[in-house]
Amino acid sequence: VPKNISPTTLSYKSLRFVGLLNQEGRPWSYLITAYHFIIMKLLVVTIVLQLFWTTPDLPDFIQALSWITICSHVYSKLVNMFCHQTEVRQMLDRIEEIRNEIYQDYKYQHILIDSDGLLIKLIEYYCTFFVSYPVISLAMNLVVDYVTGSEEPHLILPVWMPWNMKEFWPYLGGMLYVTIFPITTTFIYAAICIFQFTFTFQISAFVKVLQAKLEGDRPNNQVYRQHAEIIRLLQQYNDLFSGQLYFEILASSVQPCGFGYTLIKIIKRNDPGAFDLIYKILLALSAPLTVCACGQVIRTQFEKLHTSTYMGKWYEEKPSIRMDLVMMMKITAIPKSLSFRRYVIFDFVCYASVLQGVYSYLMMISQFDL
Repeated sequence: VPKNISPTTLSYKSLRFVGLLNQEGRPWSYLITAYHFIIMKLLVVTIVLQLFWTTPDLPDFIQALSWITICSHVYSKLVNMFCHQTEVRQMLDRIEEIRNEIYQDYKYQHILIDSDGLLIKLIEYYCTFFVSYPVISLAMNLVVDYVTGSEEPHLILPVWMPWNMKEFWPYLGGMLYVTIFPITTTFIYAAICIFQFTFTFQISAFVKVLQAKLEGDRPNNQVYRQHAEIIRLLQQYNDLFSGQLYFEILASSVQPCGFGYTLIKIIKRNDPGAFDLIYKILLALSAPLTVCACGQVIRTQFEKLHTSTYMGKWYEEKPSIRMDLVMMMKITAIPKSLSFRRYVIFDFVCYASVLQGVYSYLMMISQFDL
């Protein structure tokens, strides 16, 4: 991540890198968009062809189904973001406006600076963890095939291959060909995660600034205006993405099951391909954790904001300001968060339910024999 780059700018660049947020004067960017859509569709087609072309055993079949859910999951995120490019651009612009407004007050700059530093580190580590998977998996599979001399190559994905991989050069070409699919998938997912992290950390930082103003300064119209703007941003984010996030939570409850079941069976065979499956399971489990952790961060800060509304000397304010403050107390009494139609709250409780579901499904399907 470049130094001295704002989170919103980084989010812009990341989304444009995968062909999103296209603007006039950049017609070539639509080629990038088309490439990512074609690759994602081709990935699903090749997995389905592999299922019908061959007769896979049960672990391979279940793992293929897990990959289909992952493809559907990432593709839905890409389509949803593509359909709401204008709204996403407006949200980032509004976030940048609030940032600039806060930066004019030197008293609260450190809150944004600390938040930005933590955000950049999170993006670096998390995206490296995801984006490096195709290369690491390719290297592990090459080593496993070389050491074991396996007739069947260990592929990153269970896709249909249009040529025989018995010879060296066709084998190497096939391994590189298969690696293209997860590279594209991980870049799309990482770019959208950067936007999600940016939104979460910026909203959290803005709420922290409001807390500091309510506890240390006398409330003014700027506090109430910024609070209303933050609520609108969060509401718009929920309107645009909560449905897709809910689908992500549901899909993420299934994805690790196929990999976990296959891992159990592979360990029983003493197959060294288990290391690759462990990485896949960690990736699959991190997807719902990302959503729930972001929701938990926002919810926690809004709970603290409600406490902060009582800590100032509101009883000494003018009646008009006191009325606005009382209204703010009522609004913050119900903590805001990432949620789907206000019924499904994305927080650590939700993630615990996901883990419980994964464990239950895994114990159930592990009873099947090969």
